[in-house]
Amino acid sequence: MRAAAALLLVASAPPAYAEDGLAERLIGGWTDNGDCNDTIEMRDDNSFVMSDGGQGSWVLDGNALTLSGEAGRVKIQIEMQSEGAMSITNADGSPGRSTRCW
Repeated sequence: MRAAAALLLVASAPPAYAEDGLAERLIGGWTDNGDCNDTIEMRDDNSFVMSDGGQGSWVLDGNALTLSGEAGRVKIQIEMQSEGAMSITNADGSPGRSTRCW
């Protein structure tokens, strides 16, 4: 869940995109450290697969993204900053950022 939890700068900047269509923009591979060999792949069937083999499901409610898998459940707030970048606020309030790999 490392990439999922860190999946993405804090909500201090206004979102570049409205909530409408957010789920579709999540589909693809994302990295939180710039290494596209260390990703979480968000799939259109609401599943995800991580580069380390972890997998699970995701649910989006507004800007709240919940990822559930073998390692547990994490809920984060996300905001698309562009088609290739999103910011998050982790459950503990810490900021994160993720960039699209594909």
